[in-house]
Amino acid sequence: METTACPLLTRHNNSLRFCGKIFLAPNAVGELGDAPLDGIDFNIIAPCSRNHWDDLVKALAAFDSTEKKLYLSASPQCVDYYLEPAIKTGLFDHVSVQFFNQSSCDFKAGLDKLLQSWNEWSTLLSAGNQLFLGVPAPNASSTGYIEPATLKTQVLPAVRAYKNYGGVMVWDRLHDKNYSETIKPDVCKNMLHRHQPLISMV
Repeated sequence: METTACPLLTRHNNSLRFCGKIFLAPNAVGELGDAPLDGIDFNIIAPCSRNHWDDLVKALAAFDSTEKKLYLSASPQCVDYYLEPAIKTGLFDHVSVQFFNQSSCDFKAGLDKLLQSWNEWSTLLSAGNQLFLGVPAPNASSTGYIEPATLKTQVLPAVRAYKNYGGVMVWDRLHDKNYSETIKPDVCKNMLHRHQPLISMV
């Protein structure tokens, strides 16, 4: 479940409780029927205020319990205005940074610019948060596409060296015909970390 316009929830406790009861509470049955919902992704790209996203994350984190794990994730663009205060709470399980449609920091700007942005994001995250490299499948974005061979030989060796590297997020499932399968062997190649890197499809 993605949230794109939820600051109101932090100002209206009744709305937050309703959201929790319908979607997040154990055995909740709401608009998704009996499909289990175990997490929420913050993908904030529309023009709006950056205020209160951190409050919302803190409120949603209260729904996490031993009875039902709630995963919180964020998918900011590599140039982000909205989610930095929320990410600094350290409550997101993982952050998938979108290195596409942002020509100042995606691969169109060059490898050095991409890695500079990656390093800044890695520094921003709290200990325990996992950082995913968000890349587009062919024809899925206007800028930022990286050929599999280039990703495997130039980009992944650099980002895998970071302790909070979590894996790769590929946008999107519709356009991903064989891209994720091609890069998958290199996503976790020569890993030095304890956790198992993943490929996330959206």
